[in-house]
Amino acid sequence: MTFTGAIGALCVLPLRAIIRLCVVLRIHPNTLTLIGSIINIGAAWALAYDRFALAGVVIIVANIFDFIDGKVAHITNTDSRFGAFWDSTLDRFSDIVLFLGLIFFYSKLGRSDYVMTAALALIFSVMTSYTRARAESVVQKCKVGFMERPERIVLFIIGAFTNRMAAALWVILVLSILAIANRIYYTYVVLNQRPLPSRHGWRGLFDRRIRLVMLIALGLAFFQQITGINAIFYYLPTIFAQAGGGVSDAFRQAVIVGLVNVVMTVVAIRLIDRLGRKPLLIIGIAGMAVSLLTISWAFSVAPHDPALADVAPTVNAPLVLIAIIGFVASFAISLGPVMWVLLSEIFPNEYRGVAISAAGFWNALVSASVTFVFPWELSTLGPAGTFLVYGLFASAALLFVLVFVRETKGRTLEELEGELLSRPKTTAA
Repeated sequence: MTFTGAIGALCVLPLRAIIRLCVVLRIHPNTLTLIGSIINIGAAWALAYDRFALAGVVIIVANIFDFIDGKVAHITNTDSRFGAFWDSTLDRFSDIVLFLGLIFFYSKLGRSDYVMTAALALIFSVMTSYTRARAESVVQKCKVGFMERPERIVLFIIGAFTNRMAAALWVILVLSILAIANRIYYTYVVLNQRPLPSRHGWRGLFDRRIRLVMLIALGLAFFQQITGINAIFYYLPTIFAQAGGGVSDAFRQAVIVGLVNVVMTVVAIRLIDRLGRKPLLIIGIAGMAVSLLTISWAFSVAPHDPALADVAPTVNAPLVLIAIIGFVASFAISLGPVMWVLLSEIFPNEYRGVAISAAGFWNALVSASVTFVFPWELSTLGPAGTFLVYGLFASAALLFVLVFVRETKGRTLEELEGELLSRPKTTAA
């Protein structure tokens, strides 16, 4: 078994144990679905009262039940059409209560703009499900569009753990609108017996077959930049100056960091076909998280003062330099080059060009956003808070890689397509 295969098996073991326990205890799958929805009410309460990290944990727990109910139904041979209806209905209920929790939270803050965003995201999320259900009453299948419940749940979890729920709501809203428009157009074309649009080009990005592949690509592109690599490069002299170095020392240290980036990129080129893509990502992102959290700790020993010179004498400057070098080195052997290698390998030929372009645009957009807000973060959160946020993003990136990313080393495109492309889903109770 490979290194990453062992990690994946280790992560799946608890789920298999829970499934076996439910089978032994003869817990009906419909009961598991109901339990998951009830737990989601707890997540909505946590969102309503500004306990976002707790909400993220509760959402994960709730969706474990949503994941295992179908597995238990298959093992116990209790699949039924009512079970599928029951599961779909409670999924809509679970989504709605999460949005209501956010609406309550933002209304307490008096943020009418966020209340409206959450309300619109709720409406269009429900409409995403309704348009498919209504379309499939007049056409055979309407499996088009990207933003469905799994994507919404992932965005809720990311928003909860990173305290960026407003941004997550905007992504849910925009992609839900696009999914609805796509389904309306698809149904119109089918009912009028017009030729279906080609799956090539930008329309192909909304093909359900590559939903998981797009999630992996956009997720890696997001985490590559949200951990602050370009912002740190652009503001290295400022960061080192805050850590207590003079101007000349700050620029000298910035040059050292740049050289480390070049050298470690060459190391990544040598290792990527020996160790594999996913092991490099795991090792590198873990190093990034440790380095960023170390920088945050080093700055936290001194109280933040907007007058940066007042903070500098109390900061452990050598530790900050070592941690930044560690962060850059870890990035240069993992997310930096490996993301682009993976993107060229996971997409089928007919989608590859436009999909990589979309991921590159998303990557540049996130990079620009992070760089734009970095000075504001330094002045508002202080260096300790800023690097803590980046460290938490890196920790989320590690979890994302462990759960979603597949190893591509030594595997044919046909093998990867069989694993990554969506297949018809079995009706679950």
